[in-house]
Amino acid sequence: MLAPILLSVALIVITVLLHSLGTLLMIRVFYASISEQGGREKRARRILILTGAVVVLLLVHLVEISVWAVAYLSVLKISVARFEEAFYFSAVTFSTLGYGDITLPPPWRVLSSLQAVSGVLIFGWSTAILVGILQRVIEVAGFDVRIRPKVGPPAEPR
Repeated sequence: MLAPILLSVALIVITVLLHSLGTLLMIRVFYASISEQGGREKRARRILILTGAVVVLLLVHLVEISVWAVAYLSVLKISVARFEEAFYFSAVTFSTLGYGDITLPPPWRVLSSLQAVSGVLIFGWSTAILVGILQRVIEVAGFDVRIRPKVGPPAEPR
């Protein structure tokens, strides 16, 4: 049971390092490039920034899923015979979809469980990145999205 846990920890560290690099890229390229200036062309650019951020995050996730797939393929040749199967299993596990059509041998099942935990954390991290970029877009576009209480007399009961 120790070998699968150690492999899982190593893969989680690799996944976190890859996501950190993706995050730094996103901050440098997208977050910093959101301009304070207005205009129609700036709106189109902001839409492209949001779309680009989603595409980059998707690519980072695909690389992370591939890292786990390579591990499944190299360590568990019995369960998954081809990279396509290993990638499919990794994607289903990483996303916590878990169809169950491919399963790991009993001593290695902890590997897929820890990949699912890693996937949940990484997807949450990605959501935070997108929210941060979206907040910046809203901020520089000049939208006032604060919630304000209604002012006026209270409504009369019906």
